[in-house]
Amino acid sequence: MPVQWTEQMRTGHPTIDSDHMQLVEIINLVEQAVIERNLVRADQIIFALLAYVSGHFAREEAIQQQIGFPDCATHKQKHAIMTAFSTHLEGQIRDASTDSRKLACLSQLQDALGDWLIKHILDEDMKMLPYLGRSAGVSAA
Repeated sequence: MPVQWTEQMRTGHPTIDSDHMQLVEIINLVEQAVIERNLVRADQIIFALLAYVSGHFAREEAIQQQIGFPDCATHKQKHAIMTAFSTHLEGQIRDASTDSRKLACLSQLQDALGDWLIKHILDEDMKMLPYLGRSAGVSAA
């Protein structure tokens, strides 16, 4: 099922919100490629997605530093856990011996990232709101 962007997910920070919207879009592209059983396209999208996730984490963590977010270390650790999980699944995708196994791994990664992203935004990123509002003059990374 596609990930749906909602206004409830908006932090009010243009860089963070733009990244989150882009991540939702890319996750949905992975799902579409899996549905179409287009392994070449799915591979391209998933590796682009993982690269984008890495860049997003770095941008978000830099913004947290700029705004004086007190839970930076914990938030960064949560990013690291998801990065490790994604890297593990990426390895399974690369090592899959059959198309069916590869599709299953791609689908699992897409589902996990989609579920994690929504939960992370709503539960973790929203903790930044008071600090983002307090430092509205801080430029984005």
